[in-house]
Amino acid sequence: QTGVLGGAAGGALLGQAIGGNTKGTLIGAGAGAALGYIIGNEEDKKKARQRQQQQGNPNLQQENARLQRQLELERENARLRRELQQSQEDG
Repeated sequence: QTGVLGGAAGGALLGQAIGGNTKGTLIGAGAGAALGYIIGNEEDKKKARQRQQQQGNPNLQQENARLQRQLELERENARLRRELQQSQEDG
C-alpha cells in the first residue's frame, strides 16, 4: 500500500512537471502507482522470505528433532549392547 501511494504521488508530480496538464498528471499517477505496487510487492515478498528464514522451516525443525531422537536411541542401544556383552564375558 505504501508503495502504491508513494508511487502514485511521485508519478503525479513527475507527470505534472513533464506534461504540465491534468492528463500528464493522471498518466504519471497511474504509472507511478503501478510501479510502486510492483516494487512494494517485491519488498513484501523479500521480507516474508527473511522472516521465514529467521524462524526456520518447521518441517526441517521437525526432521531435525526426529533425527536427534533417533541418534539418542542408537547411542543408548549401543551402550546396552556393550553392557550385555560385558556381562556375558564376566558371567
